[in-house]
Order: sequence, then C-alpha cells, then structure tokens
Amino acid sequence: MRTPAFMLSVTAALLTSGCGGPLELPGDGGSDGGGRDGGGSGSDGGGSDGGGRDGDSGIFDAARDAPGSTGDPLPLGAPGSWTLRFDDEFNGDSLDLSKWKPNWFGSTDTSVTRPINDLEVSCYDPAQVSVSGGTLKLVAASTTNPACLTKSGARADYASGLVMSDGHYNFTYGFIEARIWLPPGPGLTPQNWAAFWTDGNDWPVDGEIDVMETLGGGSSTVWHYHYDSDTGSGVTSAQIGATASTLVADGGWHVFAADWEPELITFYYDGVAVGSVASSGLSGGARVTSSPQYVILNLGLNGAYAVHVPATMEVDYVRHWQH
Repeated sequence: MRTPAFMLSVTAALLTSGCGGPLELPGDGGSDGGGRDGGGSGSDGGGSDGGGRDGDSGIFDAARDAPGSTGDPLPLGAPGSWTLRFDDEFNGDSLDLSKWKPNWFGSTDTSVTRPINDLEVSCYDPAQVSVSGGTLKLVAASTTNPACLTKSGARADYASGLVMSDGHYNFTYGFIEARIWLPPGPGLTPQNWAAFWTDGNDWPVDGEIDVMETLGGGSSTVWHYHYDSDTGSGVTSAQIGATASTLVADGGWHVFAADWEPELITFYYDGVAVGSVASSGLSGGARVTSSPQYVILNLGLNGAYAVHVPATMEVDYVRHWQH
C-alpha cells in the first residue's frame, strides 16, 4: 500500500493447476453488484445483501460458523490446530476503539489525518468509518473539510476511511483473514485502491504484507510482500505472490487471507492457496520479516487511477489465529 506496484520491479507468477491449466477458484455467489449503482457508489451499506450476511454462498457461512475445538471459527481452507487470538465480527453499532484506531497515526481517535502514500488524493477522516448491520464500512466521498489534506499538505478533495490495530494488536506469525466487500468498478472489477494489509513499525525494514490490494477500477487485485531489498538501505522492493487479474475478476464479497510463517507467506483467496513468497526468492539477502505487524484496512484513492466516489468498502470480520 505504501508503494504502488507499478512503480516497483516485481516478479509476477500466474498460478496453474497440477495439469498446467488455470487455477479454478470458487465463485463469489453474492458479488453480482446488485444494490450498488454499478460504480460502487452508495455508502449506506444497503447494496451488500442487507449488511453482507444474507444471500451469500455457503462457502462464507461455513467459514464463519465452522467451530474449532474451542468453539471458535477456523481459517477458511487451512485445516489444523489453530487458536483464535484476535477477531472483530463488527456486530455492534460503533467501532471498537479498544481494537482499532480510525485514522493513520492520529493524535486522537477523532483526528483527521493525512494519507499514507504520496499518490493518495484523500485524507483519512474517522467520520468516514462506521459499524452497522454486521459490517465495518469505510466510505470514500467528496469533502470540503479544510482539515482534510494530502500528504504534501495540499487541500484534499476527498475523505476516506481507514482502521489500524497498531498499539491495540500487534502480532508475529499466524493466519490473518478478512471477509471483504470490494466496490465494483468498470466491468465489475474492484475499483479505487482498497487494501487489507499488515505493516511493521520500521518500514520497509520490518516488511509489509499486502493480503489484498486493488489497483484501480478496470485493473487487478494483487498480493504483495514489500521489503527492504538491501537489508537496511531503505530501498523497497516487492514480490507478487499471485496476481489476481484472472483470479479476482469482480468486486463483491471475497475472503482474503495470508498464512505468515518463518521464511514463508502463503496467500489465500476464498479458501484456496493462490501464491506464496519465501525468503529464498527475495533479493539482496532479505528474508521474510519476523518483526511484529499490525493490521490495516483502508479504502484509498490514488490519483493515478480513476477515482470513484461515493464508494464503500465493507468488512464482515477480521480474524487472526496462531498454532
């Protein structure tokens, strides 16, 4: 999220099945865009099947309801002995501030903050973050708020929503998963610069795991691992574990996850492993990070892409397990 993929030297690998053909993934079952206005606009959440819990395919209900030995849900598509360490089901009527901060390192939970990346054309305003109907809603919209600034300090024409867990929940290793509604753009491909990712406190040395990142309407959704390629120089590189131009072809509801282990990150889409990044494939002697990470979800607006507002990214749940 911090550095756009098209500005980096990357290695992309389209996955194939054991027979050499394209990997077939389960369908969304609920991502036909019905109820949205075709451009992903509408920030009342009513377009995602009434809060995102009714009318979805069985795969998602199974993921949410399958109990582990403790009665907790288990990771989708990753069997084994897991202990749920963190979860937010967003079942209340406000953001749980014991788990999340609704801005990018704001001095208070009501601070309007500048964005993360130089290319973002919106600020992050806690007013654009809400919880209702069983989902977290991150809304991008036009604004005239004079406190809304770009990273350079210029007035921003847009405000959007972000939540981050730094200071509330930081972790090392494990399986991180979220079920997310991506607002459909042209051709139903996800629009804007939505992201579900983890970051360390010393970027890029501590690494950045982009579990899901959309690269503008009409483009693709990808997984990245950003790292310091020279192990201390501050120069960032990225390796794409999977590019989803043929995997995530539409917006709507999908489950995105990453299993972060020592020396290895495996990415999952709707319960299917779709790519991996290993220390052996990184340049400059870098290794997959072992530094604590925190969780970020945001609906970014990138000036290099078409900006679609109003738009809403919804999150059904966020969960983290460890062995």
